[in-house]
Amino acid sequence: MGRRTLLVVVSILIAAIGTGLIAIYVKGADQRAEAAAERRYGPRPAEVVTPDPSPTTRHGLREAFGFTIMVNDEDRVAGLLRPGDLVSVFTTTRAGRVPRDPIAQNVRVISVGSKSVADDATGEQVPNTILGLDVGPETVRALLQAEAGGTLAVAVQGNPPARPTGSP
Repeated sequence: MGRRTLLVVVSILIAAIGTGLIAIYVKGADQRAEAAAERRYGPRPAEVVTPDPSPTTRHGLREAFGFTIMVNDEDRVAGLLRPGDLVSVFTTTRAGRVPRDPIAQNVRVISVGSKSVADDATGEQVPNTILGLDVGPETVRALLQAEAGGTLAVAVQGNPPARPTGSP
């Protein structure tokens, strides 16, 4: 009977050690995933936020809205967008004119999704991207007006490239 008891105690001890090792491995999985994403995509852009002139609530917080726009795959910067990125939003009019200034700048992307829609002329399925943006009420109004008058496009905002020495 003593041998069986010893084997049970040893097997419980081995199971406890194995469980502990698995817990340690799982605890570091998030850190390893973050490091792998940073190696693949590069570091996240610096947190640059310009104050939105939107009104604040009675608690002093900025009034924010989640607003979605749909852009075609050519206008979404080749799939480079991720939640947390900062973008500028432009519009093209139905006549094809592109305004010089963006409708909104330093807009944070809060979600990225995809959807296929049928082309009016050919009936062919065209891939589009749906972007969730974190904007204030004035920006929502500007985006709605621009969307009614044309097509929206986005540009990723990042740190400007460093100029070579000696360039103006």
